[in-house]
Amino acid sequence: MLRRKALTIVLAGVFLLCSMFSVAAPRAEALDITQEDLINLSATIVKIRNLSKVQALQAIEIAESVLDKVGLNGSWLSNEEINRLKEKGLTKSDVYTALDSVKSAVEKNWDNLTSSSASTQLIAAAELINEVVNNLSPQFKNSLKERGITKEDDLGSLITAAMSLVGIQINSWENLPKSEIEQVFNNFISNTSLSKEIVSRYGLNWSNVEEILNSLSDTQKGQLKNILVALGNWPAAPSVVSAATNPAGNQIIITFNKAMANPAGKHSQFTVLVNGAPNAVTAAALHASDAQKIVLTLTSAVAHGNTITVSYTAGTVAAADGGLLESFPAMAVTNNVPVPITTPEVTVDQNTKNLAVTVSTPAATITVPSTVTDATVSVATLLQAPVNQTVTTSALPALTIKAITGISQNPVQVSIPAGATISAAVSDNWDGTINVPTVKENSSVQVVPDTGMTATVTSVIEIGFNDVLLTFDKAVRILIPGQAGKYVGYYRGGTFTKITKVLSSDTQAAGDALPEGGDGRIDVGSDLVIWTKHFTRFVTYTQTKASSPGTGGGGRLFEPEGNTVDAAGGTISDSGAVITFPANAVTETITVKVAKVSDTRGLAIPANSKLVSDVLEITKDKSGNFLKKVTVTLTYDKSLADVEKYEIALYWLDETSNEWIKLDNIKVDPTAGTVSGDIDHFTKFAVFAVEKAEKPVTTLTDIAGHWAADSINRLVQLGAIKGYPDKTFRPDNNITRAEFVTVLVKAFKLAPADGKHFADTIAHWAGKDIATASAYGIISGYDEFTFGPDDLITREQMVVMLVKAAKLAISAEEAKFADAGTISGWARQAVAAATSLGIVKGYPDNTFRPQGKTTRAEAVTVIANSIK
Repeated sequence: MLRRKALTIVLAGVFLLCSMFSVAAPRAEALDITQEDLINLSATIVKIRNLSKVQALQAIEIAESVLDKVGLNGSWLSNEEINRLKEKGLTKSDVYTALDSVKSAVEKNWDNLTSSSASTQLIAAAELINEVVNNLSPQFKNSLKERGITKEDDLGSLITAAMSLVGIQINSWENLPKSEIEQVFNNFISNTSLSKEIVSRYGLNWSNVEEILNSLSDTQKGQLKNILVALGNWPAAPSVVSAATNPAGNQIIITFNKAMANPAGKHSQFTVLVNGAPNAVTAAALHASDAQKIVLTLTSAVAHGNTITVSYTAGTVAAADGGLLESFPAMAVTNNVPVPITTPEVTVDQNTKNLAVTVSTPAATITVPSTVTDATVSVATLLQAPVNQTVTTSALPALTIKAITGISQNPVQVSIPAGATISAAVSDNWDGTINVPTVKENSSVQVVPDTGMTATVTSVIEIGFNDVLLTFDKAVRILIPGQAGKYVGYYRGGTFTKITKVLSSDTQAAGDALPEGGDGRIDVGSDLVIWTKHFTRFVTYTQTKASSPGTGGGGRLFEPEGNTVDAAGGTISDSGAVITFPANAVTETITVKVAKVSDTRGLAIPANSKLVSDVLEITKDKSGNFLKKVTVTLTYDKSLADVEKYEIALYWLDETSNEWIKLDNIKVDPTAGTVSGDIDHFTKFAVFAVEKAEKPVTTLTDIAGHWAADSINRLVQLGAIKGYPDKTFRPDNNITRAEFVTVLVKAFKLAPADGKHFADTIAHWAGKDIATASAYGIISGYDEFTFGPDDLITREQMVVMLVKAAKLAISAEEAKFADAGTISGWARQAVAAATSLGIVKGYPDNTFRPQGKTTRAEAVTVIANSIK
């Protein structure tokens, strides 16, 4: 590349200028060049390749500067011939005068230079050049003939030959050894269409080239370069579009407006400052998958929040087409190093949406609100050296990501077990970034339905790193709310794969038993749980019978043929019912049919109730009850049942007594409008709303005159908390973590959900409420196995749980208490949010006492304040 640049400078300087001025004059009389020829030649000078007016003037200026070296005193003229010119009074100034005339024509009459009638300025210039030629001595004219100059050696041909070679890719000549320039020059001489005789005849020898190269100033070289760019032959200099760090902070990625040449070995031409101090660049390379990016490797990784600049001093870094990168001053580098996770509870916002897992990150729960749709978690600092073309992380801490995605008010949850590692192919160029669960358009995937069925996509959740395959050595749990009973699969590389494996339990052990890269599914209440060993784009969908062509103008639907299930278990979704079979509920394959009962006139209705769903009859083709209970889920009309006044439940019809009986283990999701229950046989099913009995007014004997009396009475009436059997409330007693969570779940009317079960809550009386609060992202344990249900709750723990339950906006301001500095880092934003809204207050001495124990009165009051 360097040699080509030198070649172009040589050609543009020597061929164009030497040919036009040093040779044109001596040839005129000897070759009978007419004034018209000279006029055309003058027009060629200023109009080659449609130069702009400014560029034409620059060309003339360069001609004048080069003329000092190669003008009428050029080395191809003998001393005797030079003296004869002087005797005639003809010097370089004559040619300068001619150039000035051409310049004047350019400046004053540029638009008409190509018209059929030449301007008077051009004619005058041509006449002056002709006069110079006519005054040459006969001896010099004869010497031209002796050199074999003929009419065929037309100046225009030489100019065209020189300019056509500008299209060769070019690079810088700075710092290029003259020996290499000479080699390039000699190679050019031997490879052009011009004969060596012609080259020699025009004085194109190495000494002239060297002299011209030395004569041009940097400004003149720049002017010549601008002209060549305008001609469309010299590649334009690449420009910087942006610069940013990688998530690990050990590289700067510079994006250009065009593909770049390999910058290997040229890293020292870049300067990087971090917070004003140098951070040496140790290597430069093209980006593995994008040639418009150059990657600079730094001596030391930068940290989140560092101010970074990069600059470049003109050197040899170039674009793939040869355009030379020009110097640029210190420009800001976007710092993409994410925020390290240092606390067990993290709620992201627009300023902290890019998080990083480091070797010191504890087990953590990350909550992503619906207002943040592009949050990421980076494990770049855990990436190990590649082995067998695979890059793998070191062991991760336990991570739970809860993202409100719009599928439901409940979050999509991703749980990565402690000790898991992630792997990817080196060729995929994974930088350690994991995108949190994000909803994609249903049309972004193409589901392949079962034979004879039509698929309708209900949700698309992307987790991971676009289409890159990220695999885990331990199973990851993904909960998609409200999608129980749906079919599920994943979509990667344009290919859809259905997940057919139904797990026997929703446990880590069941997930880990999956094969490498495997998947399994299980319904948990109204939610769909996927256990998987890879990240990708997951799809939930329903299926209906495909239409079949009829005859005689129209079509008909297939008659319902039923759905099959075997001992492996599975889920059937049909006609608004979802039926989930655990493994070994049946011993052989059965066919299940669901049909809507259109005539319900003879069916009894439970007392004080109303029907809020279709009545569905579910049948199977084999007799006998199930060996394990199956879960039936129906949807109901939420507009017909106020949950404040009615109890929603799923019932089965005992056809012998014509009596409706409530199913076992009833679970209601008022948000999704679904209710489920367990049963060991099939019959007719329906959802009824039963009027709630009036709650007796409870008179508590120890709250009269207490400052929290109103809040206590309010939550007691809501059924969120009770007094003791002796009709006392004991407002100043402390409250445990389990008791507070239970009150929260009831006060906010959270539908039961199966969240995390800690080792110390599985058999606890509040275990179900704690699991529900975990599912809604309200609580987390001290670690992966411990919640401490019977520990007294501290004031700061209480506020953090409350802020999450009430979904309060996090405040960026600090709470202004005298002891604010003692508030734990993980609780500061929550305390600030709750106090700014007046939900929580401090003590009269302006302290908050964050580690102080919470009383029952304080707990009830802050909850009552948050649900006003």
